[in-house]
Amino acid sequence: MILNRRQALLTSSIFLPCVPLGKERLAINNCSDMICNYTPFSFRKAVKEEDLFLYRGNSIPLNDLPQLVDPEPDLLIEGTYDDSLALKYFDCLEKTLDAFPARPSTGHIATSDKQEAGKWGETVSVWPLGSSWAYVWPEETEIFFPTKWKDHCNGSKLVLNQRLRDALQRNCEVLFTSWFDDHQAVSLPKEYKSLRSGFLIIPSRLDSQLKTELQKRNYGLA
Repeated sequence: MILNRRQALLTSSIFLPCVPLGKERLAINNCSDMICNYTPFSFRKAVKEEDLFLYRGNSIPLNDLPQLVDPEPDLLIEGTYDDSLALKYFDCLEKTLDAFPARPSTGHIATSDKQEAGKWGETVSVWPLGSSWAYVWPEETEIFFPTKWKDHCNGSKLVLNQRLRDALQRNCEVLFTSWFDDHQAVSLPKEYKSLRSGFLIIPSRLDSQLKTELQKRNYGLA
């Protein structure tokens, strides 16, 4: 269930049109180039091999336009989940992951399960921006929370930076963060340089067109 606090965080995020407003065809072409040039190689490789996208639920209307977003991580904020035990769970997860780059204080959750993502708002595909990224997913469940361990994560078996294809196949949630290495940031378009863990979101109704354009480019893997 999406709550007012999460919506406020999304509203305050950086929203930039990924393309000139207007023609949808040009928008998808432009976004495909952005994905091929500015998303992590290993992410694109897994998505291509499994033919599955990652999704989030977005509470702010996109008017069918892709957007660049940079929302504040909200997993450690009371009220993000409609469950009082959620904050305790994610605080436990934060301590468990310690210095790992992708953790509740730095990352965002996505899933290959459209239905699950849709519980949080309009379903959008998610494309992390960066030359590097980190991710973690729960091996024994499809979602991080709620779990049978209630308010703690000590029983959770976590997979760090491995087997993304398995996570996609099994519709498991993926907690991720991404960043541009210093040498690449020098040549970035100026609107990208302020992104902390930004990502591109594209309405899921455009999946088919997006996939066609990405396949033409071999997902930028060649």
